Amino acid sequence: MVKKASVLILGAILGLFVLVVGIGTASCRDDEAYKNPQDHTGGVENGVWYRIFVRSFADSDGDGIGDLLGIAQKLDYLNDGNDMSDGDLEVDGIILSPIFQSNSSHGYDVNDFYVINRDYGNLTNLQLLLYEARRRGIRVVLDLPMNSTGLGSFWFQEAVAKPDSNFRSYYHILPKDTPGYDFQRKVDGAYIWHPKGDIYYYGSQGPDRPDLNYDNLNVRVMMNEVARYWLEKGVDGFLLEGAGLVYSPGEVAAGVDTAALNLAWFDEFSAFCRQIKPDVVLAGDIRDSTLARSAYTGPFDMTLNYELAQHTIIEMVKAGQDLGGMAGGFNGMLEAGYKALITAGEHFSDVPFLSGYDQRRAMDYFSPGDLDGMKLAANIYLTLPGNPFIYYGEELGMRGERLLDNPRTPLPWGENDNSQTDWTFDISNLNTPSVRQQQLDPESLLSHYRTLVRLRRHNEPLLSGGFEGIRTNDLQLVAYKRTGTSHSIYVLHNLGEEKIFYDMNQLKTGTRVVLFASKGIFLKDKGVAEIPGRSTVVFR
Repeated sequence: MVKKASVLILGAILGLFVLVVGIGTASCRDDEAYKNPQDHTGGVENGVWYRIFVRSFADSDGDGIGDLLGIAQKLDYLNDGNDMSDGDLEVDGIILSPIFQSNSSHGYDVNDFYVINRDYGNLTNLQLLLYEARRRGIRVVLDLPMNSTGLGSFWFQEAVAKPDSNFRSYYHILPKDTPGYDFQRKVDGAYIWHPKGDIYYYGSQGPDRPDLNYDNLNVRVMMNEVARYWLEKGVDGFLLEGAGLVYSPGEVAAGVDTAALNLAWFDEFSAFCRQIKPDVVLAGDIRDSTLARSAYTGPFDMTLNYELAQHTIIEMVKAGQDLGGMAGGFNGMLEAGYKALITAGEHFSDVPFLSGYDQRRAMDYFSPGDLDGMKLAANIYLTLPGNPFIYYGEELGMRGERLLDNPRTPLPWGENDNSQTDWTFDISNLNTPSVRQQQLDPESLLSHYRTLVRLRRHNEPLLSGGFEGIRTNDLQLVAYKRTGTSHSIYVLHNLGEEKIFYDMNQLKTGTRVVLFASKGIFLKDKGVAEIPGRSTVVFR
């Protein structure tokens, strides 16, 4: 869409001003500061992270497309670096969707891992973003889709054009008459082999993303060098998208243990990255059970918990009770998963979250205006162990089905904000209150998220403590204890519509200090607490 001329001019002037400042700052900064682990605040194992779809977040030059300078200009929204302020989300790190050269809006079909998509800026812009993030104590991680490349990659172009090219073995490419292969095979309803002329190439995630062949030593070396390049430019680490699909069942012989092959590669990749940057952040997008993810606690600092997200927390909130799918219900599932993770690795590596780039947005599961449901879902995952990931716009209640780009639409900053992106029309969020509107409303979802993140970051048991489920006789009540180095914090969620009465004496906590009560709490005689429906109480 075309913006008004005045907005374009003002945006261009603002972008040019920031670019000039960025060039000057980047050229005179101390490069070693980017590599010094002591520059970081917080830690890999106990932070709150914010995932940004770059194209939709903030625009610096008036073209309607989000970019790196736009993010730099809006960092104070995420963390202004002042622990005494309360006007930011106070996140510890940001994760950028793929910023590399590609043919798509999502960026997962990478054509050149060494070049920044010109829609998003250039290396100087990235270094300004890194500098400004570092000043605020924010780590910056890149989403790195290393499982495949795009069709426009030089590697792939050479591979399909020249049968004798060394690049052909970078992929799984076979003549169409190769015996023993079922080129019509489907996985989850989609073809995994794709025709191109007289050959077929393997692409487990679609025809626009041909899979790399990690049995080829050159591929492994090249991807290690990609990691080296960006780490030496100052990024803090990588989210490895599709980590469980580097070796996928369709590209190896029947009976081959793909999980073992994946793990061997990421052990190698992790060791390589940690030689370059000892405090590198490595997160794994492994869409499997917690038990299966526990094998990856060696190479990764954290892995995403898909079991928790929409299939457990949101369904539980919508049902108004603990679904009890496993022994001990929600707490039993968590305790079994945490035990597997802790037993397998030296550090805790869970990532609770509600939604991501290719999922239906969390708010979309609730009826319009049902902020209580969304707030309750946030109350749950932001008080669990690990490193919560907030998906951009979730804190505003943005909606979006899993169709086309609907979960990736522009974040609404508010009227006359020159950072507003408009690269795609977004009918699903016409009624979503903007950042500006929610900043002025203490009851808004944004205000709620700010309170929750501060509650977590400034109470050590919630930030990094252990987990112990508290058994109750009421499916409407989910309760657990988070224990830190000096004290414990108790969390009670009333999932139902009706208020409940809970005898606090069961917890044997002694003095009770309420840290957070989303709808208030009413203490009756003899230590009985009245907890309103669809609300959370946190106390020590």
